[in-house]
Amino acid sequence: MAEAAGRWLVAQARRDGDAWSFSACPDQGGADVFNLYSGSSGVALLFCELHAATGDDKWLAAAHATARGLAANFDAVAQKGRAGLFTGAGGLLLAMELVWARTRDPKLNDAIERGLQWYAERASLDTVAAKVTFGPVTDVISGDAGIGELMLWFADRRPDSQARDIAAGVARHLISIAEPAQPGFRWKMSPTYARAMPNFSHGTGGVAAFLARASELDREALSKARGGGDWLLHLADQRGMVHHHQPGGEELFYWGWCHGPAGTSVLFSRLANATSQASWTEAARRPIASVLKSGLPKTRLPGLWNTVGQCCGTAGVGSYLLREASGDPTSLQLCEAIADDIRERGTSAGDGLKWIQAEHRTRPDLLQAQVGWAQGAAGIGLWFLQLDSALRGRAASFELPWATVD
Repeated sequence: MAEAAGRWLVAQARRDGDAWSFSACPDQGGADVFNLYSGSSGVALLFCELHAATGDDKWLAAAHATARGLAANFDAVAQKGRAGLFTGAGGLLLAMELVWARTRDPKLNDAIERGLQWYAERASLDTVAAKVTFGPVTDVISGDAGIGELMLWFADRRPDSQARDIAAGVARHLISIAEPAQPGFRWKMSPTYARAMPNFSHGTGGVAAFLARASELDREALSKARGGGDWLLHLADQRGMVHHHQPGGEELFYWGWCHGPAGTSVLFSRLANATSQASWTEAARRPIASVLKSGLPKTRLPGLWNTVGQCCGTAGVGSYLLREASGDPTSLQLCEAIADDIRERGTSAGDGLKWIQAEHRTRPDLLQAQVGWAQGAAGIGLWFLQLDSALRGRAASFELPWATVD
């Protein structure tokens, strides 16, 4: 199934010499998109993991061509000022690094080094408190928390870069703007955004998850992360699920990565590892019981519409089960049922497979076949490889910054 997704993606590549690029929705045309959420960066991740899983060099060649396209366009993306992990330059650096590790292409290395230097130069630095921010947005998708996750990831791979210093500065900034809550602390996506979305992609769950990983960089980071966890537990219902937004969305619950337990559990698991407190492990796993008796995947629950992707859909729910219920036969059986359902929802295209679905809950009429990690074939293919790894006892070849819980 992952290879079928990969074959469809190869057929959609726009070739410019030895470099590939992709439209977000190839069936509809449109400009090339290079980010992780909906563009080439997510596609490169799938090609890398397909090569690791199959040993077939055609997938490494596809990853290499896609990474060349990212390198050729990095400066253009950076000039737009978008630094975010999922929506900006961050995803390009992530994908290029994974391909460079397999190819040692010096041109990719030059692009990565130039990109890391761009981040160092672009950081808004308070020289007294050494606080770093890339703008008013705090979140994982396009804001400081996601950039911090990426810099921590790079700090281990390129220790001579300034990535660790940037991550530490971002942590200090997010610590400084934590809003006291009863109990704990919380963060909005930005000070001017009217709604507070407490879960992983745009709110407290994602910011606190980054701070839990950054605890070695600042002594206050862990206490603020725990405060974020306390606030989310206060909001959680008896299933352990936190509502989509407030005010006005207290009765709306998502199940996936963006606004549901699939993402927010990352915070709780990181707190469990950092504190060795079983209560955080229990918080991460509590929603599993509801997922198992929910009727998924055939039942479309409120907060799960016509989408099977990593961000909002059933692939994200399956990733949650594989991470938090590892080794549980009932959970693995449900993952296989989810895989069967995703397979049935695919659309044949040549010798490949694509998924036509609605990204937005409020736009069920907007049906698209996307390529990227969040809602497209790349992320869905990665889900199938994740399940394949679990069934075969094979470790994935890389961990994604936002999914790492150790």
